[in-house]
Amino acid sequence: MKMIQGLQFRNRLNRQPVNIIREAEDNKTVYIWTDEDTGVQYIIYREKTANAGFGGITPRLNPDGSLYGVEPTTQNNKYGGIKMSKIISICSEKGGVGKTTTTINTAGGLVQLGKKVLVIDLDQQQNASRTLGYIKDGKPTISELIYNEVADIKTDFSEIIRHSENGIDYIPSSPMLTNITSTMANDEESNYVIKRILSNAVFAEYDYIQLDCRTLLDLLASNAMNASDYVIIPVESGIYAYEGLDKMLNKVASINNSTNRNLRVLGILLNKQQRTNVSISLADSIRGEYENITFRTAIPYCPAQTEQAIMNQKGSVFDKSSSLGKAYRQLAEEVLMK
Repeated sequence: MKMIQGLQFRNRLNRQPVNIIREAEDNKTVYIWTDEDTGVQYIIYREKTANAGFGGITPRLNPDGSLYGVEPTTQNNKYGGIKMSKIISICSEKGGVGKTTTTINTAGGLVQLGKKVLVIDLDQQQNASRTLGYIKDGKPTISELIYNEVADIKTDFSEIIRHSENGIDYIPSSPMLTNITSTMANDEESNYVIKRILSNAVFAEYDYIQLDCRTLLDLLASNAMNASDYVIIPVESGIYAYEGLDKMLNKVASINNSTNRNLRVLGILLNKQQRTNVSISLADSIRGEYENITFRTAIPYCPAQTEQAIMNQKGSVFDKSSSLGKAYRQLAEEVLMK
């Protein structure tokens, strides 16, 4: 692990800003520090002491004099090798494959497993927002957040994040997303608007950030994947399943070869699985061709349970008696293991 010497760090720290991310429970504080001489950002765990020093906190040093817990950031994550969040885009070029249902239920399953999860709704239809209980409140949505980032307008992030009754935090969308790509295209780094937004320290507290993408594979979807570590691709077990899957895999490969070298497919999700010969045959074919990147868990087709969850404004995963919920809990466990 690359380190910098403790003395060198303290000398630079005295004349360069440090942003506190959060107070940790184990008597440590988590910081982001940008070395203005090199432009490199570092994440720092530092123990509180009674010594006077910078902010009443002194570094913990390794035996060789280097600072404990410091790593340079990677291309894909501004918080460095000590991973603060896993960012996952749920994407598909085909409509009706269950992107939003997958997003909400996977997030809920991860919450039940003790993880802190944020969902960002990137679809102007607002289905994820409504499922999580969003009612228009006059506060900024992801649309205003994107606009402010492009226009270099300061945003109060404390107003952006909402909290659902089920423990899932979320940023809602709005109809303004319909034409948001024309705004994003005016940015000098138009492929990285969402990535810059997620580099804000407020997002570092989340274990998982899930981006619910709309059907269009446009600049907004590309932004989501450029900000992500992984992509989940839901596939409905219908006769046109391969068409949408191939387009998505080609899109991920294109982004991986150009604007985000760290992007990976977390898994292909067989969704709305039915007990028909066609559905079973297609599922077997997809598993056979993409064995290494297909989730073991398949989601059964249960329209009544899905509708009931929407009416109750919560995911099926929170219903202990739901077979759909059981499948999504298994999927969340699988996501956690990857």
